[in-house]
Amino acid sequence: MAARYSRHRQRHAEPPGALVRRFAIQREALHGMAYYHLTPHHQRPSHRLLYIHGGAYVNELIRPHWRVIGAIASRIGAAVYVPIYPLAPRHSWQDAYPPLKALAHRVLDARGDLRVTFIGDSAGGGLCLGLAQMLREEGTALPDRIVLLSPWLDLQLGHPEHRRSARLDRMLAIPGLRWAARQWAGSLPLEDARLSPLNGSLIGLPPIAVLSGTYDLLNVDARRLRDQAIAARHPLTYLEYPAMFHVWMAAPIPEAASALDQVARFVTS
Repeated sequence: MAARYSRHRQRHAEPPGALVRRFAIQREALHGMAYYHLTPHHQRPSHRLLYIHGGAYVNELIRPHWRVIGAIASRIGAAVYVPIYPLAPRHSWQDAYPPLKALAHRVLDARGDLRVTFIGDSAGGGLCLGLAQMLREEGTALPDRIVLLSPWLDLQLGHPEHRRSARLDRMLAIPGLRWAARQWAGSLPLEDARLSPLNGSLIGLPPIAVLSGTYDLLNVDARRLRDQAIAARHPLTYLEYPAMFHVWMAAPIPEAASALDQVARFVTS
């Protein structure tokens, strides 16, 4: 895995034709980072979403991500901002967070009377939670909701349950994730909350929804976040799907539609 990513660079997937027919799509840039802005055709948006894609911090946005983005946005009639953020191994968290924070401020400043939700899958889920924690520490505006889809919340991967879950997971493997985590972390310890937001505080954050499958290597960390929220009396909706794999919401299966329906209900509640 390390050799493959060090030799050549991927290119992110552009919005597919199905989305172009349903949304006006602009590609813009902020602080040197490209991002897409999707607005429903012939409809005033009801919400604003910031969607941060996953890929273990080393993979670009791919077509299944657009499937999830389009499905959520269509369900609630939302405008969506989709950053193409810097990735490892060429970049680290230090390169990605400044433009992501700038885009978050742009989305939040433009909210008007609309709700703003941060949504992320896998590594993007970790970025969403970490980004919200950073904004809280700065004392700036926060989103109204946070949605984490199969999130990667702890880059250490040191819990005993990770090895048990790895035997069930056909998508993720501990060695590859550990390599990606080291590339992303740079010189920062993996337990730092800026890398592993599970180690950060939930105090002052908005309501959170977490969706996780029991066949996901990262399921144990989703459960740990749930337990932390219970202990802190933080409003967190935990939705666990039996026998579902990592980011199953992107697959063309009935369980994906059910999960995306749950997301839409949470965002609009």
